[in-house]
Amino acid sequence: MREAIDDLEKLIARRPDAPAAYALLTNGHLAARDPIWAVTTARALSKVAPEDPRGPYLLGLALLAQGKKAEACEQFERARAISPGFVSHWARSLLCPWPADSPMWRSCGSLDKSPSFPSRQRIRSS
Repeated sequence: MREAIDDLEKLIARRPDAPAAYALLTNGHLAARDPIWAVTTARALSKVAPEDPRGPYLLGLALLAQGKKAEACEQFERARAISPGFVSHWARSLLCPWPADSPMWRSCGSLDKSPSFPSRQRIRSS
C-alpha cells in the first residue's frame, strides 16, 4: 500500500490538477488506516475540483474514521448537494434516522433506495 501511496504522491507532484489522483490517494490513506492524511488529501481534492462530489464524500469517510460523525454527515450532505445520487446508501443511512423501508425515509430529501445497496432492514434480517 505504501508504494501505491508514494506513486500517487509523485503523480500529484507532476500533475497537481488531477482530481482522480487525489481521490485515489485519499482512498489509499483510508485503506492504510491513516484518516489524518486522508482528510488532508480529500480537502486538497475539494480545492482542485470544487464541483467534484468525491472531495466532500471522501472527506466525510475520513472524518467518520476519526469518529467525527457530525462533521462527516456535513460532508456527505455537501457531496449530495453537488451530485444527489453520489452518496452511497450506507452513508445516506447516517443522514436519515429512519429505516430505508419506512415511509419516513422519503422525508430525508432526495434520499432514495439504491438497488445496488441492500436496505438496512434486509441487512438486519440476514
